[in-house]
Amino acid sequence: MKPGLSRRNGNLTRCKSAFQQLELGLVRPADFQKRFIARQITDIALDPFTTIQREHVGAVNTIDIEEAEGRYLLSGGGDGNIHVYDLDKSEREERRIIKSMASAYSPGGHKGGVSRARWYPFDNGMFTTSSFDNTVKVWDTNAMEVEEESVC
Repeated sequence: MKPGLSRRNGNLTRCKSAFQQLELGLVRPADFQKRFIARQITDIALDPFTTIQREHVGAVNTIDIEEAEGRYLLSGGGDGNIHVYDLDKSEREERRIIKSMASAYSPGGHKGGVSRARWYPFDNGMFTTSSFDNTVKVWDTNAMEVEEESVC
């Protein structure tokens, strides 16, 4: 049977929601979580009344929303900088402006552009980054300092 289809009374019908697919075991929980985060990012990007304040000088190479609360957005840029945004503490007037609440700039950060930034799955107090400078770093979110560093 194809993914996304279920059998009811001999008829194949499309599942009406991603939640149904998860409940029926048609989609793995990890895949469901990835879809959910991608949907959150798309909703923010397409909302005409929401703006994320631009902090990176160059391109934004990677973004991630933490899974524990779905509240914090992490971005890494071509400028080597990292920013954390609180999606719940935004100015709520006619337009919603999401501002950076914490940043890590060079020299404590990467010397090259950030290629990937990901939250630690079970704790938004930590995240990891990799960079075109061939390093991988584990960060303490509260201090915005590197806890561990490895050269690849």
